[in-house]
Amino acid sequence: MFKRLIILSCLLSGVLMAEHRVIVYFRSYPGIGQATPVTKVLTMRDTHKAANQILQANLRSVPIGGIFATYAGFLTASGPSDGKIIFLRKHKKELFDIIISPQINPVILHSRTVHHWQLNKPQPGKPATARAYQIERIKDEETGLYYWSTAIVPLPDNGIVPLLSLVIFAKPDEVYIPQGFTFTTDNPQLILPDVYITKKIDVAEASVGVLNIMHFFRLVRPQAKKGSETSWIWQLIDE
Repeated sequence: MFKRLIILSCLLSGVLMAEHRVIVYFRSYPGIGQATPVTKVLTMRDTHKAANQILQANLRSVPIGGIFATYAGFLTASGPSDGKIIFLRKHKKELFDIIISPQINPVILHSRTVHHWQLNKPQPGKPATARAYQIERIKDEETGLYYWSTAIVPLPDNGIVPLLSLVIFAKPDEVYIPQGFTFTTDNPQLILPDVYITKKIDVAEASVGVLNIMHFFRLVRPQAKKGSETSWIWQLIDE
């Protein structure tokens, strides 16, 4: 009986200690696939626009695989079967900055450490090479319902990518994130609103922007190495 209690305790502690996730699904943009970004945030009074958004969201859409994204020091790509990316949740606030950019550049500290990521400088007279969204989960005090509020926000003035932002590697006109309200739950596993990918995108070309930073996300493992006749040392080895 005592052994069973120990096993049960270990199982429960494993469940309680499980880290929460941030989940995003990439979908093909419904219809013809050419998205025109919405520039006005929907409100509860915009009934016609809200109905149109709901209709668009329920049109046939297929998962999009191979879209790279990074968050809190991790890099991954959406799966071809479900178009999903998953990150370990690294901050408590239910507020996310999402940046759409085909490329981010590392600013190096002490030769080998990345101090921060930098966006490309905008070129005068040319289309913006990046776009920023802010997504926040809000509880409606009157109804008790939870929803995501999504809006386009200005890019950082200094071009520095916030550490806990989610960066999607694509051009701004290749990605459509509906603004306004999206109903959700209070689940600690945060499922952000769907991100729609238009037919303008070339997945292979979009992944090129990851090549200059991919080596910073390479897996490492510890390995023991003989230091002297009487000692050993640990070192990290690239996988």
